[in-house]
Amino acid sequence: MKKFIILFILLAAVCQAAPFLDGTSSLVYSSVHKVFHAAGGAQSKVQGFVFLDNGFTILPDASAVFDTSVPVFGAIDLRETGTMTLANDLMLGSNVTLSSGGGLSGNGNSLILGNNLTLPTTKILHIMSDTKIDGQGHTLTMGELGQIFVDNNVTLTLQNMVFKSGYKTAVFPPVRCAGPGSKCALDNVVIQPTGDISFYQGQLYIHNNVFFTGTSALVYTSSQSSFITSGATLYFDKSTTFSFMPCTMSNQQIIMADVTSKLVLDGASLNVSNTGMRLNNGMLLCDNKVSLDSVSGYSLATLTTATSGYFLGSYSGDGNYMKIRWHPSGKYFACVGGSNNCPIKVYAFNPITNTTTTVCNASFSGYPFALDWSPDGRYVAFCGGQLYIYSFNGTALAQIANPSLTNSANAYNLAWSPDGRYLAVGCNGTNPSLQIFKFNGVTTTGSVTAAITNEVSNITWHPSGAYIAFGYKTSTYNTLIYSFNGTSLSQVSDSGNPGSASYAADFSPDGNYIAIGGDPGSAIIYNALSLSSSICTKAYGAVVRCAKWSPEGKMLAIVGDNNLVRIFMFSGSALLPFIDCVLSPAPTKIMDVAWHQTGKYLAVMGKDATNFYYYIVSPGYVSPTTQALSKSIVFGCKFVSSAWYGHPSDVSKRYNETDYINKLIFDQGGALTVTANGATFGDPASGVVKRLSITFISGTTINCVENGTTTSSAAEVAALTGPASLKVKLLSGARVEIRGQVYDASV
Repeated sequence: MKKFIILFILLAAVCQAAPFLDGTSSLVYSSVHKVFHAAGGAQSKVQGFVFLDNGFTILPDASAVFDTSVPVFGAIDLRETGTMTLANDLMLGSNVTLSSGGGLSGNGNSLILGNNLTLPTTKILHIMSDTKIDGQGHTLTMGELGQIFVDNNVTLTLQNMVFKSGYKTAVFPPVRCAGPGSKCALDNVVIQPTGDISFYQGQLYIHNNVFFTGTSALVYTSSQSSFITSGATLYFDKSTTFSFMPCTMSNQQIIMADVTSKLVLDGASLNVSNTGMRLNNGMLLCDNKVSLDSVSGYSLATLTTATSGYFLGSYSGDGNYMKIRWHPSGKYFACVGGSNNCPIKVYAFNPITNTTTTVCNASFSGYPFALDWSPDGRYVAFCGGQLYIYSFNGTALAQIANPSLTNSANAYNLAWSPDGRYLAVGCNGTNPSLQIFKFNGVTTTGSVTAAITNEVSNITWHPSGAYIAFGYKTSTYNTLIYSFNGTSLSQVSDSGNPGSASYAADFSPDGNYIAIGGDPGSAIIYNALSLSSSICTKAYGAVVRCAKWSPEGKMLAIVGDNNLVRIFMFSGSALLPFIDCVLSPAPTKIMDVAWHQTGKYLAVMGKDATNFYYYIVSPGYVSPTTQALSKSIVFGCKFVSSAWYGHPSDVSKRYNETDYINKLIFDQGGALTVTANGATFGDPASGVVKRLSITFISGTTINCVENGTTTSSAAEVAALTGPASLKVKLLSGARVEIRGQVYDASV
């Protein structure tokens, strides 16, 4: 009996130890599917000549280190939160498949594909350290709602592959950067999207040749600069579009390293928002029919209710805690309301029919006050005294964690960090505090706490994840900003006491500004990390309950103690005239507002004396009749004279040849159309067109129309009237046509 017990203990110890497959001295061959776990907190490891012929599974919250030069074969299952850690380049065999998402920590090493590979529908591959995925000429496909999520301050390199995305909306891109420090490098990649692809934040690096094909658009909305490196080409094929719409006031977010950097439009379109676009260095090469369009400059004209719904009737309590949030995919939104036993509800929104349907709900015992989706959309956290984290698979909610709060506090507000690794919770009670939990996809670990003095009414993270702002209902300071380094919180700024309460705070998408509001009813804009003096203030006329920046950072939506949604345009220094939408059924208070990722809709939560309601509001835009040169597509980086109206042969009179940087080259048979509010080559300061080197090869057609008259010449086109004049020299056989447009340089 004693021998049996000893043997049982030894077997149990072997089973519990984290697997270590050591092939450093001899070959290890496994024909069975291996399972790696994290018994005792240890890491599993595969080292040396280890031949895994039937794949492996890494259990939730476990990690396996791979340091082998032998290819891996078979099915790989990461169980959503298991992590592959590379200590060397890892080759995948020809029959490798992925059945789930999970973590990939490359540590600067490469995952090398041996065949085509698909990330299944709705699965997330989380890149946790610098990683290269080398396709070796194969195809990497993202299933519908499949996504590669890149942590902040991490670089993902995709190289030597065809990259396919399977989702037909730009809202949920196949690659998403968690913060401004995230980088996605593309090196010899052909992109074949099913629908538009948005690049929300972080940086793109283009190496060698990158081709964007199909009929979709690459929508660049990041506030960070991206680079076309020396000798690299970013090529947009026929019927594709490059939409440049950064969430910043800067127009120089696409940087070309030198004259060998190329942006090629081959029968493609270049669309630019009212930020404008300026290309310095490098070359823009146009072939076939090309459209340059900066009509995307817009002004807000209307604001209408697309649909509304009844959320809860006969609520109990004051109902002053309500939240509504869009899912990162843009397909769903979730609501909670501060009424006893109010459920958490998830709705689907159909933008074609402007209708909503209930997807699922979760019951709650008590008063739910706040909710927030994780950035990857796999989890939703909500609180009402206690804190809960649920998983979401598109059809159902399932509870996975119920973290304990310090000092038995009550949780009233919460917000996920931009990378989804942390959850900040505002706790009230005898000892109010701001508590930040680390989340690994399965459970929360640790808690960083800062003692505060009053009830937290709102929480917002800086896009970098390095700062967090929150407001007090009543206090000496009604908005505070803390820095966060992962282990500690330190106060860096406070707003003093401009009012009796702060109910709203939101960092702009580019991280340069913060909007706050409360009681009295005003919206105040500050520089992001300094609340000592405001940039501008606008009266709202009622208590401000929520203020939210639009995705591109150029509009601010405000709601509060009345029945209307108000949107201001923001110029960088002032909040400009607003548009209102009066809601129906008419609420007495509107407690929350959230922008859809596209900027085409707002989700709103309000109440009357009896009921809770949700609303979907739709902004309408119009294009301006005039446009400043600074908001146009501008080529050239250096202006050294107040005016120049000659053709390029005059350049030696006023400029050094080294200052003459940019070229537009149109190949044989190429055509360029410049539309109203379109491309302008000029100096924003003086409002006159200046240096531009344009080479028109024989057979090229450039359409130039002024006052309905087409002018063409084998020599030189006469100067157009007005400050935005342009003269070009044409080679024999070339033809030019420009559609006249009024440009107001004083705007």
